[in-house]
Amino acid sequence: MGFIGNIATGILVAYASYSIYLFYHLIYPERCVPRPGTRRPWIACLRSELEFDDYAKLQLRIYTSQSVSSRTLRSQILHVDNFSMQEYMKQIVEVPLPAKTRKNGSLWLHAFVLPQVNESNPFKAPWHLLQTAKMTVYRVRKRDRVLIYSSDESSEQNTTMEERPVSHWRSKVTLRGVGEPFPFVSRKVPPEMQHLMVYSERDRYYPLFYLDWLGFRTDDLVEITANSSKVNLTLMYTPTSVGHLHFLLNMRLSLRQLKAWGFKQSDIDEILNMMADLDIQLLLLTLIISMVHAVLDFLAFRNDVDFWRRKTDMQGLSRRTIIWRLFSEIVIFFNLLDKRASLLVVVPVGISALIELWKLTKIFKVSFKRKGLLPRMELGLATSDESKSDQLDSEGMHYMNYVMVPLVIIGAGYSLLFVPHTSWYSWLLQSMANGVYAFGFLFMMPQLFINYRLKSVAHMPWKTFMYKAFNTFIDDVFAFVFRMPTAHRLACFRDDIIFLVYLYQRWLYPVDKSRVNEFGVSYEPNGRPNDPKTWKKPLKSE
Repeated sequence: MGFIGNIATGILVAYASYSIYLFYHLIYPERCVPRPGTRRPWIACLRSELEFDDYAKLQLRIYTSQSVSSRTLRSQILHVDNFSMQEYMKQIVEVPLPAKTRKNGSLWLHAFVLPQVNESNPFKAPWHLLQTAKMTVYRVRKRDRVLIYSSDESSEQNTTMEERPVSHWRSKVTLRGVGEPFPFVSRKVPPEMQHLMVYSERDRYYPLFYLDWLGFRTDDLVEITANSSKVNLTLMYTPTSVGHLHFLLNMRLSLRQLKAWGFKQSDIDEILNMMADLDIQLLLLTLIISMVHAVLDFLAFRNDVDFWRRKTDMQGLSRRTIIWRLFSEIVIFFNLLDKRASLLVVVPVGISALIELWKLTKIFKVSFKRKGLLPRMELGLATSDESKSDQLDSEGMHYMNYVMVPLVIIGAGYSLLFVPHTSWYSWLLQSMANGVYAFGFLFMMPQLFINYRLKSVAHMPWKTFMYKAFNTFIDDVFAFVFRMPTAHRLACFRDDIIFLVYLYQRWLYPVDKSRVNEFGVSYEPNGRPNDPKTWKKPLKSE
């Protein structure tokens, strides 16, 4: 696996570097700078029709209508006379709902930016910018319930109601605009921005104005009922740079492609939630960290498989910890399936579960021998050193069970009594997943106890631990930056504590060459390793 692994690592590093290069040029487009002494220096540049100060002397008007056509404007819900594209703005307005909209009809929003003119019709202004969005969507009701208080009849009625799609209102709208006269290179205007360009008679462009479709989230939808005569709408305007706008437009195209490939809206929302409220510099830093995380993940996987492939005995390793990891991966895998998580998340967890299952065959020395038509599975016998490790493993888990089992039962009971769930199956998986997240560190303790009793850490796969350690600290950064469940955030810091204890044990117990190392090679007291491959050059005695 060495040569192939090196090639794969090189390809992964090259891909990560190229992705960072493309992202940098995406968010930092080339600014047109005319060369001095050139005739007609601005002919190669696409300039803004407005000067910098003019970006603060505009109007913002918001209308609603029952048609996508902006020529049938129904009512004006917001008018900002002194609107500046250089300043952040947030307002909450009440939107009247027509009778047709309350009966599963549609309602559209039209946002205008225009100069400060006393013209009631925005289309009669000297120029105008227009963005339109449909504010009503059809979604299926989602009604979780507290299972222990729900009867079977009410459950059937709720299930029937959940299957009917009803009209929902998008309660938040995000508008964005570039608040500066950015000079483009005429031949290098991003094609994604062409539909936002409104040109003047002098072949210059008016300000870039954009209704951010990525700001529409499923969590912000509000169900429209027959009694909903008015609904609240949170309008936000955020000034942005050309690079950030370019990134958002590319992201929208990418998410459209993901939908075409079969990704659900919940998958799209997860991606958007990770990038919520992040500026463009932090997004670039996040991309770099994510690429480093992917490379370290691959290296950890490579060394982990190599370690277990070479391992011939389980001396000093906790079998219960391996079994717990397999159980954890299986529980999380089915919990993600129940939550309808993205395949990008489910598939890696499933692969990890298969790897842990393969490790289980190694620690129990599973072999298959053909006797007759069907092969028969046989388990190998444990050596005296492995039996000693199992005894220490059992001793380390003895008191942990008294702590873990009551906590898991209490947590599951509380969830059953007070937390809504869609089904009993969902409650069971959620309770087991919470047990995995919250109390998984208890199953890491036996390995620390074995290291303490053996006064050695030579049996640990330290290369894999180092790669995973860097990823653990990267996960700590993501825990503060990205939205995630509290249990998962606590699990990140749990891994930090365990790894720091491992490092302390490595410093406390120097490597003894009379014990096996991470590749299953032990050194005799005379300094000669018992691995026949290393007998060519005897080691010098210390």
